[in-house]
Amino acid sequence: MPSPQQKTLFAIDPGATNWRLYRTVYELEGRRARMLSDPAPAPLTSFTERRLPAALVLNRSGDGLECYGETAVAQSENPTHRDRLRAYFKPAIGAHLLPSFPPQRQLYTHGDALAYTRLMLSALVEGIRQEKWRGGTFSDDVVFGFAHPVHWGTDEEGAVLGEFKAAVRESFPESDKPEVRFVSEPEAAIHSLRRSALLPADPSGRVTLILDVGGSTTDLVASELGAEEPVFLARFGGPVGGGLYDAAISDHIAQVLRIPFEALEKDVAIGFALRSVAQQMKEGLSRQLLHSREPTIIPQRTVTLVGAEGEVYRGTVELDEARFETITATVHSQFLDLFSHALEGMGLDESDIGRVVMVGGGSQLFSIVRYLRQRFGVQAILIADDPGEAVVRGVSLEYGADKAERRLSMLFMTGIEPAHKAAEAPAERWALISESGERTVLGSGASTIGRAASNTIPIFSEKISRWHAELIVARTGCSLKDQGSTNGTFLDGERLRAQEVAPVKDGTRIRFGDRSYILRRSAVEGNSRAT
Repeated sequence: MPSPQQKTLFAIDPGATNWRLYRTVYELEGRRARMLSDPAPAPLTSFTERRLPAALVLNRSGDGLECYGETAVAQSENPTHRDRLRAYFKPAIGAHLLPSFPPQRQLYTHGDALAYTRLMLSALVEGIRQEKWRGGTFSDDVVFGFAHPVHWGTDEEGAVLGEFKAAVRESFPESDKPEVRFVSEPEAAIHSLRRSALLPADPSGRVTLILDVGGSTTDLVASELGAEEPVFLARFGGPVGGGLYDAAISDHIAQVLRIPFEALEKDVAIGFALRSVAQQMKEGLSRQLLHSREPTIIPQRTVTLVGAEGEVYRGTVELDEARFETITATVHSQFLDLFSHALEGMGLDESDIGRVVMVGGGSQLFSIVRYLRQRFGVQAILIADDPGEAVVRGVSLEYGADKAERRLSMLFMTGIEPAHKAAEAPAERWALISESGERTVLGSGASTIGRAASNTIPIFSEKISRWHAELIVARTGCSLKDQGSTNGTFLDGERLRAQEVAPVKDGTRIRFGDRSYILRRSAVEGNSRAT
């Protein structure tokens, strides 16, 4: 019988704002993996407080890396270097497939974002080799695990995830490519929460809602956790994360410093420096308000920035609760809309939810925590220990997960029907009927409509955007949302605004671009595809 093989797993969570690195040692015997050491942070000298800022400075020729992490962040105040500073590039990965996207996804092209990811990861891999592996080759004893957003595995039939995987593998030298694994962020968070005992069985049968507030997106996963294997019901996500709060605060700081809009357009690095200050002030205020309603010290900071042409912007910025709520009112409203829309899309009422478990870097934002506590009660809201590290810790645990846990990732793929409430579904259902009479029966939750083949209802027309609209079926009725389409979504002849959600009724006439339909209540079983 062969002797057991020892494996070292380096888990990496390449987040939008910060990257994290964990290390776990396993013993592998046959197909069974046994953990020899608990997952633990493995920071390098380039890390700050166990976090590696997602920033780099290109060399003068633009084809290589001069520095990265905290060293790169420091260059935001150096006008001679910051034209080569690149930061917050993850949100641009896959943005080329979207019909419209928020400003933070317009900073770079999809190709640039992948190239910067590859440059930074190459430097990180070399740092791991030198500091954690004594400069040797990785050989068969090393495994690397990478977290990724779950929708990358489904958008364009997995094209985004495929390109990310290729970029990761290209970051390792051809002569030394260890085993590489990829884990979706919701799956990783579940592994972490189950091991930390934050997901015990709930004999009441009520739903556990896992809320992952990231830098650029927020994901919700609904599950039933009984004594047996957990049942995962549905997931819902949207492009509203902690980074949008930072962007709103950074706009306020720019006004205080009287930075002209033209200067922000010409010097992207000023925007990065402002966002960094905004994030620090937001986190400082949140720490105070989560422990005390009336903070004794109002967070403030004197900010000095030098523009690309030598102009100096200086001012003192204060951020108390009242200012924060005013500055971030629009973004917070977007988050509340996303959360309510998610519950409706997943077919859940407040009474269905027994607890909300929060993970992600934005899960300690006081305004979000307060809203959830007011809506569900203080005892129902649980914040994971080190919530920003839940995903990377879960990637560390994935290698040794048993079969029941390992196959959970399939339940997050689009097209999987929620297991919950099937028996409660009404006899009548909504159906979309084309001009030719073809009927598409809608399932519960959100059905996406667009030209991309990965949509629930693909419509192959040049006048249809890749992700054109959504029809959301809930127990309370049906609603329609335009996804920022180019040629519009029309309800009875009136065009919806981008991202607008409108209720629809039996007999409503809907037009997507150049294709017209009628929405009907239907008792017809089965499903056909729109063309």
